[in-house]
Amino acid sequence: MNGPNRTPTPDDSPDGKSYYILRRGEILGPFHRSSLEDLVKEGRIEYDDFAQEVGDSEWSPLRWVLKPASAEDLKGAHAPTWRTLIKWAWLRLRYSLDENSLSSGWVCLGIALGGLFLSRWPAVLWAPWAVLAFFGGIALYRHERTTAGISLMLASAIVPGALWAYFWKNAV
Repeated sequence: MNGPNRTPTPDDSPDGKSYYILRRGEILGPFHRSSLEDLVKEGRIEYDDFAQEVGDSEWSPLRWVLKPASAEDLKGAHAPTWRTLIKWAWLRLRYSLDENSLSSGWVCLGIALGGLFLSRWPAVLWAPWAVLAFFGGIALYRHERTTAGISLMLASAIVPGALWAYFWKNAV
C-alpha cells in the first residue's frame, strides 16, 4: 500500500495511473489506482472523496474513478464544499508563492499598489496583497535567493506603507 507521502513509480501500477485524493480539505497521495480500493476498505478514504489523476487539472468523485459505470447513475452537480475549495485555493497560492516566488511576489505587490491607488478604504484592499508579496520574499530568502527575497520584502513593507501614509496625510 502506498503511504500519503510515497512517490509512485510506473512499475507499481499495472495501468501506470496515480491519483491524488481530496478528503476533508486535505490533499493526500499520490496513490496508484490499484491501492485505492484497499484504502476505501480500510476507511482511510471514501467513495465520496474526490480524485485527481496526476497531471490532470480536474477533480472527480472517487466513485467515478473506481466504478465508472456509476457515473451515469448520478445526476446533478458534484463539487467539494466551500471549506474544501478555500483550503485548496490557499494550498495552491502557497505552492505558487513558494515555486514562483519572484513573479508571484511582484504581481501581489502590483495588485496591492493598484488597490491602494483605487480605493477609499486602502488597508482593506491593498494590505492582504502586500502581506502575500512579503511572504513571497520570505520564500525567496528561504530558497537562498537572498537579494531578491530581501528586495521583495522591503518593497512590500515600505512602498505601500509610505504611499498610504502620504495619501492619508494629504486626505485629512
